Amino acid sequence: MAMARSKRDLRIFSLIILCTSIFFWVWAIINTSKMESGYDLGIFSFLSTALSSAYLLAFSRPGIIPLGKCAQVLIFLTHLFVSTNYALGTMFAFKWLDTVKVGFGIYCSIFIVVWLIVGAVGYFLIGADRRAVDGKESSEAGEGSGIVGESTSESSVV
Repeated sequence: MAMARSKRDLRIFSLIILCTSIFFWVWAIINTSKMESGYDLGIFSFLSTALSSAYLLAFSRPGIIPLGKCAQVLIFLTHLFVSTNYALGTMFAFKWLDTVKVGFGIYCSIFIVVWLIVGAVGYFLIGADRRAVDGKESSEAGEGSGIVGESTSESSVV
C-alpha cells in the first residue's frame, strides 16, 4: 500500500515538474531569441530538470526498482541548477545591470526558494519510495516458512 502511494506521488511530482520545466525551457528559448547578445541560462537549467523529471517518470512506474542515492542526489542537483540560475538573475537585476530591475529581481528571488523547495520535495519523495520498498522487502523476509524455531534474522545464525 505504502509502496503504491509513494510511486503514485513520485509520478505526479515528476509529471508536474516535467511540464513546468518544458514551459520555462521554451520561455528561455524565446527570451534568448529576443536578446541582442548572450543567452538565457534557463535553456540549460530547465532542460536539466525536464530530463531528470522524464527519467524520474520512467523509473517511478510500479514494479520498477526505486532509484538509488546517486540518482536521488543528481535529480536534486538539477533543481539546484535552476535555483542557481535564478540567483544569477537576481544578481543581474540588482547588481550587474545599469538600471536596477526590481520586478525581475523579486521574481528571481522568489523562484530561488521555490525551486529549492521543489528539489527538496523530490529528494524526499525518492527517499520515501526507496524506504517503502525496503520496508516491504524486510516484512516479506520476516515472514519465514512457518517452521517453529526458524528465524530469518542474520544475527541468529551461528
